[in-house]
Amino acid sequence: MSVGQSRWKAYFILGVGLVVLVLGGWSGAQYRRATLFSPFFYAPSGLAVSPAGEILVAVEEARIHIYNSEGTFLRGWGIFPDGGPVRMQPESESVQIATENLDTVSVYGYTGQLNQTFDEAGAYSAFGADHDTRVIGPEGDLFELAPGGLFRISNGEARLIVTEPKWPLSMFGSDPVVPVAALMALGAVGTMLGVVMTANTTSRPEWEDSSSSE
Repeated sequence: MSVGQSRWKAYFILGVGLVVLVLGGWSGAQYRRATLFSPFFYAPSGLAVSPAGEILVAVEEARIHIYNSEGTFLRGWGIFPDGGPVRMQPESESVQIATENLDTVSVYGYTGQLNQTFDEAGAYSAFGADHDTRVIGPEGDLFELAPGGLFRISNGEARLIVTEPKWPLSMFGSDPVVPVAALMALGAVGTMLGVVMTANTTSRPEWEDSSSSE
């Protein structure tokens, strides 16, 4: 391979390594911002409003997050995994939770304690789809799940109050820590390899390659 070809190969590896490293670093920064004051908000499904006016959101089909009307995270808890999409029915002291794949109803207090679980065939369908993406708060504001996250609609004006991850972080699913770290490591290795190869090719003059081929 000529010096020129080796040099272009080195530049290519260096460029790819830098791009991968930047994507990993960018995703890591996004994750840091997204989890600085609250747990990761990914794949929301199902809404409810507590009697106190707090907004309940089912996240990743595995957790319940509670926010105030401004989108500040207050608390949350885990629910039975693998149940599928979630629907909720709030009561005065508790919230009933049903999932699409399980014929059970779980009753939780608003601080996350599990009070009761009982079998009820078709509970998810019986809860209805009314609050899958929209609920009305106690002050008449509308809270809606839409592309981008959780919106508060007041006086006809929509405001994003809880944000879903954006690209490139959105590529890595609900648990992005390991793939983002792997991407950054891969980018660092590629960048270092590209630097070494570039240094090696630039230290070899073109005439040296031509003379060695004679």
